[in-house]
Amino acid sequence: MIKRLHIKNVALITEADIYFTDGLNVLTGETGSGKSVVIECINFVLGAKADKTMIKSGATECLVEAEFDVDPSVLSDVYEKYDFSSEDTVIISRKLNTDGRGGIRLNGNSVTAQMLKDFTSRLVDVHGQSEHFYLLDENNQLDLIDGYGKEDIAVVKTAVAEKYREYREIEAKLNKLGGSKDERIIRTDVLKFQIDEIEKASGVKLTNLHKQ
Repeated sequence: MIKRLHIKNVALITEADIYFTDGLNVLTGETGSGKSVVIECINFVLGAKADKTMIKSGATECLVEAEFDVDPSVLSDVYEKYDFSSEDTVIISRKLNTDGRGGIRLNGNSVTAQMLKDFTSRLVDVHGQSEHFYLLDENNQLDLIDGYGKEDIAVVKTAVAEKYREYREIEAKLNKLGGSKDERIIRTDVLKFQIDEIEKASGVKLTNLHKQ
């Protein structure tokens, strides 16, 4: 969950720190009090497209930093993908200056926007008009369905994965033979014909010799 949000030079905010606690956190206030700015900052630090109009008038750059407490297992594959050390705290900072350039750091590592999204897609789900919905991401749908089946589905998934692995191994061996399936059938027929011709001419059964 998100624990802290640090905002600097965004819209009308010169500098602010927002701390979140376990359970439900509610931001309230009159229209124009800055609630939408906070959401914009969260989207920005999660990897939304950068817009330099968000920089406070008179400032040369803006900064948003967010701190999350996470279960390392949730991000284990992403940590491994980018060779990052597995940690239970994720700190993301993102800067943007007036010339449109910026920088993103995650736990001190410089990352690209795509790398950032790989991490943050597991951290926060923003529900709002035209916003990203976790359930609409096809990559997440099977995981959610499998989660309901728990051990029963896990056994089947393991069995299917093993059969698929065997299939890929056989497929790899066939590919080493070269050509398509039809080409291999034609080649096999030609070889059988040639063997038959050799056997007739020599009077020796090559297939029997092969078995020996």
